[in-house]
Amino acid sequence: MSVRLVSEGRQSRVTPFRPGTGIGPAGRAVLRALATFAVAVAWAAALPAHSIRAPGPPEGMDALQAYLTGVDLARIGQSSESLPYLHRALALRPDLWQVHCDYGAALINSVSEARPGRGGTRRSVTRSSWERAAMIHEGLSELDRAERLASNSLDSAHVIAIRAHALAIWGLSWNGLAEYVRAQRLDSVSAELRRRQERLRRTMRAP
Repeated sequence: MSVRLVSEGRQSRVTPFRPGTGIGPAGRAVLRALATFAVAVAWAAALPAHSIRAPGPPEGMDALQAYLTGVDLARIGQSSESLPYLHRALALRPDLWQVHCDYGAALINSVSEARPGRGGTRRSVTRSSWERAAMIHEGLSELDRAERLASNSLDSAHVIAIRAHALAIWGLSWNGLAEYVRAQRLDSVSAELRRRQERLRRTMRAP
């Protein structure tokens, strides 16, 4: 089953998980001056997919360039291609919860990515079940780091909701529900969190 997580650095509490949207705008600024970064990411997310140019190698990029490139690639469904850029941003700014969160979501998204193969088939971008399991483990670890670094309860709720969604999709419904409940306690006014929690409860009652 395909898993698509959307990590956006929290623009308006928790953003719905919509298949194929990738990683969108970061609502809280992270890499340079806070306001400047927020404007830059919002601008990048507003660009149509076809306007994104082929990126250069991540090694020569600063944290902001690498992060925005990773965001662009993940937003158009190329999570596996976004990984080197998000990893570069993470190496330069490991203190930022949003970068850990986005990198973790991209790792988990990459597990279910496929590319056109021979004879009209679809070929996984990963090479083995071992590699997929390792990426999921690393992705969840990055979400744990993001939660620990989150600056307030709403940011924590955003990270927890991403983890909850992944667990529910993988069939760990009770674990996912427990995480949704935990997220709701941190963001009690979020209607989106309430809807997801109730949707999962209905699925568990009548799978």
